[in-house]
Amino acid sequence: DIPPLNNTFSETPSDGIYEYGIHVIDNASNCITEGAKDCDTGLDPGDGITRTVFSPIQVTVDKTPPSGTISIDSGAAYTTSTSVTLTLTCDIVGDCIQMRFRNDSPTFNGNEQIHDFASSTSWDLSTGDGTKTAYVQYKDAASNWSGSFAGTITLDTQNPSVSFDSPAANSWQNSDFTVQYDATDANIESC
Repeated sequence: DIPPLNNTFSETPSDGIYEYGIHVIDNASNCITEGAKDCDTGLDPGDGITRTVFSPIQVTVDKTPPSGTISIDSGAAYTTSTSVTLTLTCDIVGDCIQMRFRNDSPTFNGNEQIHDFASSTSWDLSTGDGTKTAYVQYKDAASNWSGSFAGTITLDTQNPSVSFDSPAANSWQNSDFTVQYDATDANIESC
């Protein structure tokens, strides 16, 4: 048995598509080459000699992580429910294939569930009223994970409370009067 000839070479290419082919000739002038080209000249021989041929390999180099965005409930400022819809964009040259999410922390630990990429998905915010942040990372076909992208919304599940100061409840009035009341809520917009 003749051991195989194992050769390697290293490349440090920038992002792009590269094609690699090889020509191998043994001592008896038998050759293997990419396509139907002569091993010596690289030209189509036209001599009717059968040669072993193979297709060159194509390699896409992508070292650039994806970028993207996330918005919660179409960019709304408030929600009354922890169940929201995330709208997602992933901007890359190749395909964005996967994504993962976290609540309230941009640091991903690798234990998050991975989802196939979609432009929108349902998501549950963490409980407790206040500002909520959902984070996403995107993965491209070259297995580059993006940094974290954040969307924020305020969760407000409490109704405002109102108390009347005057006039007294169920009172009768025989002249002009002023209604005085107190309204309280963490996020009062108008009364």
